[in-house]
Amino acid sequence: MRVRDRRNRLKTWLHLGAGLLDYGGDNYANLLRILVTDPALIVRGLPGTSDNEMSTMAFAQSIYDMVASPTRNPLGAPILPKGAFWPAIQVAVAHIKVLAPIDPPKFIVNVLRITAEHLKIRFVPYKKLHNGPGRQSRTPVWDTWASLGASNPHQEVNALILRPEEAMHRSALDAQMVAMGRDNHVTWAFADVKLRDVANDINRNSLPSDWIIPSQSTGYVLDTYHYVRDSYDNKNDVHKLALLIAIILSHCLPNIHAPKDASKLLQSCNTKSETRKLVRSLPWVAKAKTKGSKESHIHATMFATFIIALYDSRSPLRKYMAEHQNSLGDLWADKHSLFFFSSFFCLPLSLPFSGPKGVISFTLLRVGLTWGLGSKAHSSPRFGHNWGLLPLKDITALLHDLQKKIKTQPHGVGDALVTLLGRQKAEEVALKENVVLRAISTTQKRPLDRHGLVSDPDEPPSFRLRTSDFE
Repeated sequence: MRVRDRRNRLKTWLHLGAGLLDYGGDNYANLLRILVTDPALIVRGLPGTSDNEMSTMAFAQSIYDMVASPTRNPLGAPILPKGAFWPAIQVAVAHIKVLAPIDPPKFIVNVLRITAEHLKIRFVPYKKLHNGPGRQSRTPVWDTWASLGASNPHQEVNALILRPEEAMHRSALDAQMVAMGRDNHVTWAFADVKLRDVANDINRNSLPSDWIIPSQSTGYVLDTYHYVRDSYDNKNDVHKLALLIAIILSHCLPNIHAPKDASKLLQSCNTKSETRKLVRSLPWVAKAKTKGSKESHIHATMFATFIIALYDSRSPLRKYMAEHQNSLGDLWADKHSLFFFSSFFCLPLSLPFSGPKGVISFTLLRVGLTWGLGSKAHSSPRFGHNWGLLPLKDITALLHDLQKKIKTQPHGVGDALVTLLGRQKAEEVALKENVVLRAISTTQKRPLDRHGLVSDPDEPPSFRLRTSDFE
């Protein structure tokens, strides 16, 4: 049965034509199902891609080098020696060379790069390397692949010499993209976001069309929702990070909560660093019979609003906190969740809820947006006492780290998930969302930090230890 399923998937994949080596339409996931049979290995992506990662520029350069200098660069992966591509690329390079205004080698490489990007070639069969004596094989094989997801050097990408009319057209296209980014009528929606493409969505100028303000909210809660909606600015690092984390957390549903014994486990933590390490190890669980847990766009709105409002001292929420001994208030902590879900799901107003569906400070601590101290960071959090905000430079560092990761295919989004959620939760989300995780070595020793403790390379930059953590 499994053999028949893999054969059928292979037939489907081979008929994709130009989309054969792209991520679109779950193509990558289907190819994984063909090549990888071990469920524990499938989340690591195509075999070999974690070790063989190159930019489209490096890919184009390697193709050109094989054509231009076959003696120094013998024919090899991803080109089959007896395949149809090899004679075709030699003819193509000869014709492109004639069109070069100046510097033909650089022009040809850039044309090949643009062609690879236009055809959406994201991964290619590659050669399998071996340890020990003997000549390395150069022939591409089915069970080893290379990713073309590494970033290109900016100066090289812009090195293509264009004729005046071509340069003008490129400038016009760039202007169009800028205009679309500023146009609030170019709509998008949380419901349409796929995690593997999240890099495109967090750079949008406007909030999504399914950003919802609770219809029965009142007081400072309603004011906070209006304030965040009206002041959203995608050039603000906090706002952009809040949107990214809100999208990721909404894809974690329904397992968005901490285990019931979290407070008990945290009783042994006397410092921020101890709290951070234990919180990092806690599993993500679901609450039984939680209503509305599948409404991901609602949760995304709530998370983003909460994060932005906390980090903006001018928000109605922070003003309320300043006037009420840094308390979030009952309206936010209790009635907020009550009327919110009553209004959307027609539930009786007397139905009890325990907090706004995981939209609490402890969840933000888990993803590296706040600090926490001891068990009260979970059971009875008090702002400024057992939990609090991080310096803005830490928030910016976290955003830049995540942005750098999610731009890199195929492992970038997976790396970001591991950074925010930890390895175990990231694997759960990756399997559900067809996101590829980078393989890890079980024998690799983790380095010690400056305090002599084992450091976690997957931690968010905002979790870096400070001297105050050990006081």
